[in-house]
Amino acid sequence: GSLISYELGIGGELKEKQFMTYQASKVSSKAVRAHDVCYSPNGKYLLVPSISTNEIFVHRMIDGVAQVKKSYSSKSFNGPRQVTFSKDGKFVYLLNQMGSSLTCFSFQQGELEEFDSLSTLPPKYSGPVNHASQVHIHPSGKFLYAANRGQNNSLSIFLRDEKSGRLGFLANFPSGGIAPWAYAISEKGDYLFMSNCQSHNLKVFRIGLDGMP
Repeated sequence: GSLISYELGIGGELKEKQFMTYQASKVSSKAVRAHDVCYSPNGKYLLVPSISTNEIFVHRMIDGVAQVKKSYSSKSFNGPRQVTFSKDGKFVYLLNQMGSSLTCFSFQQGELEEFDSLSTLPPKYSGPVNHASQVHIHPSGKFLYAANRGQNNSLSIFLRDEKSGRLGFLANFPSGGIAPWAYAISEKGDYLFMSNCQSHNLKVFRIGLDGMP
């Protein structure tokens, strides 16, 4: 696994700034497989989940260069795929691909502290194993969305307590296709665009004030 960064020139040209290869994992015999990068809102930290070794690398950013500060692992990790920060930078949410789950953390001065873990699948789901694909927080900060692909091709919505960071399952909706791989929420939070990989379609959802498509 590796991390590469570029400087963006005035004319849009890219110039390589850093190339870093991760060393052998301390918690797994597998090679590190970096799967995502996510900056903290203040730009001081960078989080990289390794889907193969079940850990998150926290980097400190110094003059645009990432330096590994610490790695975190947990029994709740099962294929760390993506991470997202709350707008205030106080909370981090990790999406576990193979586990179809979310791990929730408080975040302060580069330190992660886990406080909850919950499934991305509907409460009564008992079908075959699914994979979670992407996680985003609504621009309002009140809702969190997680996509599931497999037998349950869906989008799960969680109500988010902005003070405690805790999540509560709200609803689950069909993705409008097969294998929802990635999605985006408009800047105003009024639309969600879902791309379904295996059915080759893009589904557009209108989001209400209650966070529901």
